[in-house]
Amino acid sequence: AEGAAAHALSLLADEPAIPQPVARKPAAMPVWQPEQKTLLGYELGPWRWVAPGLHHRVVKVPDGDTRVFMLKAAPGLKLPDHSHTGTELTCVLSGAFIHEGGRFAVGDCDDADQDDGHRPVIDGDEECICLVAMEGQLKLSGVLGRLMQPFVRI
Repeated sequence: AEGAAAHALSLLADEPAIPQPVARKPAAMPVWQPEQKTLLGYELGPWRWVAPGLHHRVVKVPDGDTRVFMLKAAPGLKLPDHSHTGTELTCVLSGAFIHEGGRFAVGDCDDADQDDGHRPVIDGDEECICLVAMEGQLKLSGVLGRLMQPFVRI
């Protein structure tokens, strides 16, 4: 239509007021929870004590053959030497760990199966939180590991 361009330009010249942000009090929650975005839509169980410096929490998923859980480990913690009867995928959400296969930090994914024995050690000065999907069972190695096996519920 005649005059449409002039009319559109006149509307653009009238800049709307930019709303100023309203200061809001933060929600009552921990400052940082890596699982909030990663696990959106999944029900999370409570953190449970496994051993000194080690906690786990169940992630409820529909597949009955795969267990999904989170591990939270203190800096410097040495996990027991172990292997698996199936596949284990571990994604690092915070912190880092090292083992015979290398160093794994935020965003890295470690893939292990029944042929991979390892002894992860938490690296650095912050706790390490990982998301783990596991088929099969954890197999603790050594005499102490075999004694502990019946009590470890991961």
